[in-house]
Amino acid sequence: FTLADPTERDLFLDALAHVVADHRSPIRVVITLRADFLAAALSHPIAGPLVRDRSVMVGPLDRDDLHEVIVRPAELAGGVLGQRAEEVFATLDEGGQRASRSLFLRLLVPHDDAPPTRRRALRRELERIPEAVVEAFGRARLLRFDHEGRTREPTVEITHEALFRAWPRLASWITDGIEDVRLLRHLTVAAAEWDSG
Repeated sequence: FTLADPTERDLFLDALAHVVADHRSPIRVVITLRADFLAAALSHPIAGPLVRDRSVMVGPLDRDDLHEVIVRPAELAGGVLGQRAEEVFATLDEGGQRASRSLFLRLLVPHDDAPPTRRRALRRELERIPEAVVEAFGRARLLRFDHEGRTREPTVEITHEALFRAWPRLASWITDGIEDVRLLRHLTVAAAEWDSG
């Protein structure tokens, strides 16, 4: 309402109104609006009916409420990630399942006093992992593929760090293999230094 070109704004709001009105649409829209812009939204011919008829006013949240609105949705999403990972794992043969463990343990950084974090690995570091295994988890959007900024080499990383907690199988792999992961991480760093030197 302050920076957008009025014509572009109205086209966008019109498209948004059509999506919201179509009950078959899988799209759900959540908009937050500052109170001082509420009058402008309500008086707009397209946005007004949407805001007026579909609003939920949220007042200030106390500490417990704030915790609930942040943590609960994350927990629900993490249950979905873990289920999706387990479904992909179940489709793999025995060799693919063994390779999955190796794959995911190569895609994390262990920490002494904190949970592991994801690690972007060069694709060539995973050359012993069958391509079908990597692609299966990629199709399920559990892995993300990109390129290293300077060399443009293909890379792989875990899409969501929540997977470390949400997928019990991965959590147990981490617990059981943390020393192996630390050793592997040390060797990977040393090999990279050797290659660059």
